[in-house]
Amino acid sequence: MPGTTRKIDVAGIHLGEEPSFIAIEVKCGLDGRIQDVPRQLEEYLDIFDPDGGGLRPDVAESYSRVCTQLLALGLDAPDPRHVTAGMPVEGLVVLGEYNQRSRLLPRAHALATTLSREMYLVDFQDDDYRIPPRGEWKLLGQSSSPT
Repeated sequence: MPGTTRKIDVAGIHLGEEPSFIAIEVKCGLDGRIQDVPRQLEEYLDIFDPDGGGLRPDVAESYSRVCTQLLALGLDAPDPRHVTAGMPVEGLVVLGEYNQRSRLLPRAHALATTLSREMYLVDFQDDDYRIPPRGEWKLLGQSSSPT
């Protein structure tokens, strides 16, 4: 993003009933930064959707152009018409084979409850690294105790 040194891990479009722009932060293994990931993700959400009114017009235009280019190259991409200014922006933390007994994960959940934006969590514990349907995402902050 122009004007920032922040680099998000993954950005994408969720094509549900109402398409949304998804900012995704990935943590794998025993990454100790998990305890701070909600604050990090909130910073990204503030960049893409600074006033809570949806995706910034310049980001929507740029992302739509990228989708058009990917499709022209014969690669998979969302339909560029689904990428619009003002579309909802959501934050998703993806954990890859993360130790659920970690003492740091509850800190992430606790931090998430203090922030102004909701964000979600998906945990991959097997070899299927596809992001599940939106209804299967967990609200980050729902659980603050190790399992």
